[in-house]
Amino acid sequence: MADLPWRAAMLVTASALLDLVSAAWLQQLVAAATEARVALLMALSVDGRHAWSPADPDDAAVAALFAAHQQRDKGFGGPALGAAAAPALVEALRVGGYQVHSARSDWRLDGREGGAALAMQQAMVDGLGAAAVEQAPAASARIRRWQQRRHALAPCSVLQVGHLDVLALPPG
Repeated sequence: MADLPWRAAMLVTASALLDLVSAAWLQQLVAAATEARVALLMALSVDGRHAWSPADPDDAAVAALFAAHQQRDKGFGGPALGAAAAPALVEALRVGGYQVHSARSDWRLDGREGGAALAMQQAMVDGLGAAAVEQAPAASARIRRWQQRRHALAPCSVLQVGHLDVLALPPG
């Protein structure tokens, strides 16, 4: 990260990245941005919220396993921050004197709409389930049953996935 041309930029942006990085990596990002006095726009950082309608008794258990899986090392210098990444970035930048704005940018996947929304909801069921099984192999039968129920419900259900966007403007 240090060898990037930070001083040549006015804005550094990324999407769907922060939840993958470690605390150390995030601090390097903040240090580089602060030193270069560059603005940051970080979009679509997951915040840990998964709201299903209608609910399933195993939604919370699968979400907890997914959250734990998210905190595994993703190759950015240690355990990933997961849903804690965006709030950690906001705090670190405010301490550095940045003017920081954050806003929710949730996905709303309504299976009743069919098409892409239904396909994305089903892909989310597959992805959440796969991560949950990887995190807790002993619970695989329960998770697979959850996936089957979720797939059956997909054409008449809604999934809201929480995300945050962060805009940080340097001091002065």
